[in-house]
Amino acid sequence: MKEYYWRTIKLNFGLGIISGVVEALRFGYSSRLHLEVGFTSLLFGCEILLHGCIGVILGVILGTLANITPRFQLTSDKLSLGATMVGSTMAAWQLIPYMSHIYSNDQMLAFAIFCFISCLFPFVIWYNTLFFIRRAEKNGKPKYSWSFLSLILALSGTLLATAMTQFKSYSNEQTIQSDPDVILITVDSLRGDFLDEKTMPFLSTMASSCLHYTDLISSIPRTRPAHVSIMTGIRSSSLGIFNTGKPLLPKYKTLPYLLQRQGYATAAFVSSDHLLADSGLDFSFEVYDDDFYYPLHGLTGVSVLGRLVSYFQDRTSRSAEATLALAKSWLNSQYETPSFIWIHLSDPAPPFEDHEGISVPAGDHRSYRKELAFVDQQLSSFFAGIAQRTETALATHDRSRLVIIAGASGEMLGEHNLMSEKRGLYEELIKSPMVICPVKERSPEKIQTSVRLIDIYNTIVRQVGLPQQTMVEGKNIVEKSSNYLGSLPAFLIGRSVNKSNSQRIYGLRVQMATGLYKYIWNPSNKRSVLYDLSVDPQETNDVSDSQTSIRDTLHNKVLKIINEMNTERK
Repeated sequence: MKEYYWRTIKLNFGLGIISGVVEALRFGYSSRLHLEVGFTSLLFGCEILLHGCIGVILGVILGTLANITPRFQLTSDKLSLGATMVGSTMAAWQLIPYMSHIYSNDQMLAFAIFCFISCLFPFVIWYNTLFFIRRAEKNGKPKYSWSFLSLILALSGTLLATAMTQFKSYSNEQTIQSDPDVILITVDSLRGDFLDEKTMPFLSTMASSCLHYTDLISSIPRTRPAHVSIMTGIRSSSLGIFNTGKPLLPKYKTLPYLLQRQGYATAAFVSSDHLLADSGLDFSFEVYDDDFYYPLHGLTGVSVLGRLVSYFQDRTSRSAEATLALAKSWLNSQYETPSFIWIHLSDPAPPFEDHEGISVPAGDHRSYRKELAFVDQQLSSFFAGIAQRTETALATHDRSRLVIIAGASGEMLGEHNLMSEKRGLYEELIKSPMVICPVKERSPEKIQTSVRLIDIYNTIVRQVGLPQQTMVEGKNIVEKSSNYLGSLPAFLIGRSVNKSNSQRIYGLRVQMATGLYKYIWNPSNKRSVLYDLSVDPQETNDVSDSQTSIRDTLHNKVLKIINEMNTERK
C-alpha cells in the first residue's frame, strides 16, 4: 500500500507540473502586462509547483478511490485510473472558463468542438499513463525518473514562459527615430473649476506653459464610452456603446492601431475595471496593463494564484501611484523606440479616499480636492521620473514629445441635488479641462472655445505627422488660431435625473449666433429644456418657451442625429 501511494504521488505531481506549464505558457503567450524578469520567473515557478502540489493532493484523494474500485485488480490499472481522474479534473479546471466564454458569445460550433476534444482527454490520459507504467514495470527502472523529468519540465516551462512575456513585438514597421513620443493621460471625474495652484500646482503650472483647454466635452460622461470616443475619434453612441456592457469591436482603426503600424511601441496602463481588456480597447496595444494587484503584479493572470488572491481581495481599481509607477518603468525601458503610452487614472472618481500626507486648503469638497491633489503629486513624480529618458531621446534622436492630459468626464458634487451620480447632462458632469503640450512649441494659451473628446484622435494623428483621418468625426484642434474652429457642437447622451425612471436622455450643446446653448430632450416623457449657457452657466433657467425658434431647430437636429446613429448601428 505504501508503495502504491508513493507511486501515486510521483505520478500525479508530474501531471500537475504539466498542467502548470500549460497554464504558464498560456499566460506568457497571452499576457500584455509589463513584468520584471525576476518577479515573472518567480511567479511562473510558484504557479507550476503549486499545480504540482494540487496534483499530489488530488492524486491521494482520487487514487484512494481508484484503489478501492473492485473492478481493477492490477496496480498499473489503479494508478492509471487515478491519474486519469486527476488529469481530467485539472483539464476541466483550465477548459471550463474558456468553454463558458465561448458559449456566452454564442459560438456554438467552437463550443461543440471544445466539448468533443474535452471528452477525449480521459481516454488519452488513460492509455498513455497505462502504457508508460506497464513499460516501466516490464523494463525496470528508467534512466531518468519521472520526478526528475517533472522538475526539468517545471524549470524549462518557467524559463520559456518568462521569455515569452519579455520578447514581444506587435509592430513589423520601422519607425523613424525622431518621431515624437506621445503621452496621453486621461483622468476620470476631473473638473476644471478645481484646477488651481492650491489644489493641483503641477498641472496648473503645466497648463500655464502649454495649451489649456477649459471646455472639453464628453458626449457620454461614463468611463468606457468616453475612452472609446478618444481612441476611435468617433462618438461611442455611433458604435452602440453607451455604458460598460458592450466592447469595442476590433474592426475600427484606433489610435494604437495607427501608431503601431508606424512602428511605435504602444502601451496602456488603466486603473478601472470599466477598461479591462474585455472592453475591446486593448486592440493593437503591445502592453495592456489591467492588473490591479500591485505590487503583486501579474498574480491574477495565472489560474491558481490568481483565484486565491482575488478570493481574499477583489479589486476593481488601483491608485495613481501604482499605475504611474508601472507606466514609468515601461516608458523608461523604451529609449530607442518612439512610444505611444496611454495612462488612465481613476482616483478622483468616488468613493473618495483620505490620502495621508495630502493637505488642501479649507473649503467645500475637501475629500474631492484631496484626490485631485494626490493625482497631481503623482503626476509630478511621474514626469520627474521620465525626465532623463526625455532628455536622452531628444539629444540622441532629436525626438520631441506630445503630452496630453485630459479629463474623461466631470463630477457632480451636490449641484442640482446630485452627489457623485452620473445622471443628467449638466456642465459639471460633461465638462473637463485638457492640457496639450504640442510637438512644436507654441505660445501658452488658455482656450475657452468648446472641444470634444473625439478631437483628441486627429490631434494626435496630425501631431505625429500622419494625414488627418477623414473617416472619423474628430478634428485637429491644435492649429494656428485657437478660435479657427469656433466652439465645436457636441451631441450628448445621458440618464435622466429621475432615479425611479432612469431613461436615456439626449442633448446638443452648440454655439449659435446669439450664444452657447444646450438643448436636452427626454423621449420617455417628451419633455425638453433649453439653457443659454452664455448668460446662465449654472443651468437654472429654462428658456425653451421664450426661445422657441432655437428650441425647435435644436430639437430637429437631435432627432436627425439619433436617426443617423440608429442607421449606423444597423
